[in-house]
Amino acid sequence: MISNTAFAIRWVGRRLGFGKTEVNHAPIPAKRLVGSPACDAVYRIAHNWAYERFVNRMAITTGDDDIACVELCGTWRITRIRLHPGYHWGFHRWHPVKQDWLPIDGRQLPEIRLLGRGPQRATLAKALIAGACRWYCEAAAETCRPALVVLTQLRATQSVEQTIEWAQEILNEDRLRHKRRFEPLDRAGGVAAAAIWKLIDPDHFRAACQIFMGGGPTFSEYITIQSKFDAIKKVRAEHPNLLPLLKAIPSQLWADHNLFAQYRWCSVDTTPLKKQPAHLVNGHLARYTAIIPGKRAWRKFVSTPAPVIDSLVRTATGPVFQDFFDVLALTREPAASIWQVRMVNAFCSRAFPFQLTERDAVLLARVCDCFFVQARALRNANGWNESLRALTAGMLGDVLDWWHHDGRGRGLPTAQATWASLRRLSQVWERGQIEQVQDAADRHLSWDSLVSATEIDGVEIVPLDTARKLAKEGETLHHCVGSYARICYSNTQRIFSLRSGELRSTLRLALEGDRWCVAEHRSFCNDPAPQSFCKIAEKVAIAYTAAARVAVAQDQKNQELLTNGEI
Repeated sequence: MISNTAFAIRWVGRRLGFGKTEVNHAPIPAKRLVGSPACDAVYRIAHNWAYERFVNRMAITTGDDDIACVELCGTWRITRIRLHPGYHWGFHRWHPVKQDWLPIDGRQLPEIRLLGRGPQRATLAKALIAGACRWYCEAAAETCRPALVVLTQLRATQSVEQTIEWAQEILNEDRLRHKRRFEPLDRAGGVAAAAIWKLIDPDHFRAACQIFMGGGPTFSEYITIQSKFDAIKKVRAEHPNLLPLLKAIPSQLWADHNLFAQYRWCSVDTTPLKKQPAHLVNGHLARYTAIIPGKRAWRKFVSTPAPVIDSLVRTATGPVFQDFFDVLALTREPAASIWQVRMVNAFCSRAFPFQLTERDAVLLARVCDCFFVQARALRNANGWNESLRALTAGMLGDVLDWWHHDGRGRGLPTAQATWASLRRLSQVWERGQIEQVQDAADRHLSWDSLVSATEIDGVEIVPLDTARKLAKEGETLHHCVGSYARICYSNTQRIFSLRSGELRSTLRLALEGDRWCVAEHRSFCNDPAPQSFCKIAEKVAIAYTAAARVAVAQDQKNQELLTNGEI
């Protein structure tokens, strides 16, 4: 850098090493006054610590095959010691006050995904930087907590936790801006990933990928796999297709010799799967039970391909686990695993609010047979790519909607039904639902939304607060959201349209206790919403919950004032 006594004039062109730039090549930016006095105090202390520990180097690797050590952002240290057999792991975090590495639990590390390229590497760099900034802000707040308590008491609207949160956001923003000036984030994340990969054993990682098939394992999940590798080898030898199921089972049960004995899966009390909290699905309270009491369904379960098991474990809620295998066992048409996965996605997005009878299972099996026959015909005629684009899980979901509300009561479909006939019946029913919404009784319905039109992370959030808006959304995205006007009018659910360029989705929130939760999130033709919208949907739910609690508190305050005669 060329500089005079007053300021830096310009940078001299100098190529930065791949993750090995030195401290004096990336000067520390000046601190700035931010927010309230409490927030500014935390920010200034954490700023010094953060730039003291890591300026531009994301990872440092030392050691050899027997003892290897990786430092990430100068904040976390991961040590692997090779033993015979197995490995010993050590996790430490730099404490800026004690100026020493203190041991921590591996779960306190930031989330580190072991697979990914490009944007995923940039996400890894952001996660490491954000985790470091969070830790230094927490440590800074702890050192000056007595003063913070006094300062925050002077500002009744700000707590110590909010102070830490705001300081962390500002420091993280500064740190990312500074990092981008000297090295792209995807390259920085690649450096960190390359360092972490030096600690990975190929055999253990292969087993981890067989269990975590979706987005690949995280580093903490890999550590669990490595510690339970003998139990995993036993499961792989006996039931290789059920390996993805292990991620939904507590790791201490993996070595159980009777893990996949049928009697263990016949009751909610004995099933080895983790118990999930009850939540709303399509407006009905559901719980992840995952029991398979019938022998016919059990035989289908133990022979189902691994991708289908993985999709079912990641998305199943309520009685879907049992219902799916009851129906699949009655299907007569063979189907590739990709079509069975789409069947899973359609079933999991349409949790039926009733227990399936034997007659229901037979009718649904006919629906699935029609779907499988059509898939095979399209694949033979046009190839895999065209058939996958032409036949989506959303289409099967539309047919399931029709069957639930209309076909089930009429005993449809018949054994002679085809996929084309089922699609025609579902489209006629859907048009009838939209017309019902648009009649004189419902077309003028409207309700208040506590979250007005806004934008979150570049995605436009539009509340659908009238029956006309719901009908228009249903026509645009080709789904039946137009039939939810009465439900929204009863103030138990709220629906939003999420938009970003050509991407669109419809988000439905449902009231659960005092919280608003994501009940359904669908795109065109009831396909799953874009992955980038999923976190946005959670943020909308959190924002609506916060707004609802404020509204309830205000109503209670007004009621008290009214009772006391003050208004």
